[in-house]
Amino acid sequence: MAYIYDLTDTWNAGGTTFNGIKLNVTDSASAVSSKLVTLQTNGTEHFSVTKAGVGYFSGNVGIGTSSPAYKLDVAGAIQAQDYRVAATAPFFSTGDEFRWRTTGGTERMRIDSSGNFAIGTSSPNYSLTSYKSGAVANYIQVASGATGAAAGNGTLFGVDASGNGVVTVQGAVNYITSVAGAEAMRIDSSGNVGIGMSAPTTRLSVNGPATAGNITVLTLNNPRTYGVGLGVAAAGIIFGRQTTGDGATAPMGAIYGGNTTETSSSFGSLTFHTRDTTLQQRMVINELGNVGIGTNTPGASIKLDVVGGIRGQAVDTTGSPAFFSASGGGVLYYNGSGVAVLRAYSNGAGAAGTLTFNASGSENMRLDASGNLLVNRSSTSGLGKLNVEGGADFTGGNVYLARDTGFVSSGSGSQVQAGKVGILFNANTNQGLALQETAFGSGSSFILFANLSGTAIGSITQSGTSNVLYNTSSDARLKHDIVDAPDAADLIDAIQVRSFKWNADDIEQRYGFIAQELLEVAPEAVSVPKDPEDTMGVDYSKLVPMLVKELQSLRARVAQLEGAA
Repeated sequence: MAYIYDLTDTWNAGGTTFNGIKLNVTDSASAVSSKLVTLQTNGTEHFSVTKAGVGYFSGNVGIGTSSPAYKLDVAGAIQAQDYRVAATAPFFSTGDEFRWRTTGGTERMRIDSSGNFAIGTSSPNYSLTSYKSGAVANYIQVASGATGAAAGNGTLFGVDASGNGVVTVQGAVNYITSVAGAEAMRIDSSGNVGIGMSAPTTRLSVNGPATAGNITVLTLNNPRTYGVGLGVAAAGIIFGRQTTGDGATAPMGAIYGGNTTETSSSFGSLTFHTRDTTLQQRMVINELGNVGIGTNTPGASIKLDVVGGIRGQAVDTTGSPAFFSASGGGVLYYNGSGVAVLRAYSNGAGAAGTLTFNASGSENMRLDASGNLLVNRSSTSGLGKLNVEGGADFTGGNVYLARDTGFVSSGSGSQVQAGKVGILFNANTNQGLALQETAFGSGSSFILFANLSGTAIGSITQSGTSNVLYNTSSDARLKHDIVDAPDAADLIDAIQVRSFKWNADDIEQRYGFIAQELLEVAPEAVSVPKDPEDTMGVDYSKLVPMLVKELQSLRARVAQLEGAA
């Protein structure tokens, strides 16, 4: 290759420092831009160095390469204390920051002097700050080949157009803890949350650690400071349902745990709430373990305090008894035939005893081991299966009180009809039914009869000390149009007095009436049932006024005849 100017020298002296070319100009008057060296081709400058030491290259400069493709093409590492580019370039440095711009010079990103990375803002507040002006959504996408890079793929972190924080996940969200990568929590694609498990089947599934004894899998805490006068404080869970299409919910039930008193922060309770129109407390388990239903303050010595009725069904299909008390006071069990059996014992050993009913600490009724029902007494004294104590005792037989849907028979010909109430008793040796008055004496009512409106129409009362009166209503205040009764001679003559025998026992009655015959003459003395299949009856006392009238008439005629004689 030919050179216009070739300066060749040989440096052979060992240990000697040589300089190839030296240009030294002593000058203090010329301009700073004066050039010490200029290389041109056909008058076009390609390289120059000014008096101030500023170099100029018109083409590409290659370092470590003989074919540079850029203004500065370095094949190898670059070390610089300060690296800067023009402020109008897409990437430039201001000395302590790096900035990136798009066409038109708008800054898009920067790394500030604190190392914070900013997107869309010049003032990053955190290690990564992304900002968009206006009410628009702004997300950061993290994706991979497994998710794809399309919009919405992978995981999006950001805010929506309303300013709400949003994390959008394609698939499940797995929170991994520890260096070993053990999964701690997962939100799957169905929205189910699993803590300690990788396959949750409900909205929240928690699996605690496999350790012996009790473990705590969920803690709810009210951070309110405890103190007298601050009121009770509780934390809990609310159960609700969606009420509108916008996701609003209404509380349907709740469970709270917290302080039950302002006197001690160590006292706590559980309260249970349901909703009618508002959320209301229905049950409480207080610091003593006492349960209150319908009351917020169960009694201090009452384990179950219920305000309202109780209805229950207890069946043990295995036949094992369920004790009412640990001391063996009672047992409820299933007898295997579809019947729940209630049994009481007198002691914890299980010996058959009595079932007692108490009010205000006193016994009111008992069912003893022999099946006797005693009211206000503790022993039968041989008085029968039903004993009611209200004063002096009566001796008697068995008592049966019935209201049946069919016929209940007792002996020949007697019955309690369907839907009626009857009393059946054994009167072989003593009174079948005994009524004793103990307060007022003569005039006291044993039995009172009343009509549908409640007005008394008859009674059985005591007369003196040795008799009773069978009364029917006869007060003048109950009557009107009162006149003398007509002569009863024709009616008396029309009454047929019969002799007959009873079908039930073939006993003969020498004088009596037939209800159907008497009905034609004295209907007021005959009871006619609503059901024609039922039998009629006769009230003989209704004939007494007629007989008295006829007796008066006879006496008058006798007196007249005697006077004529």
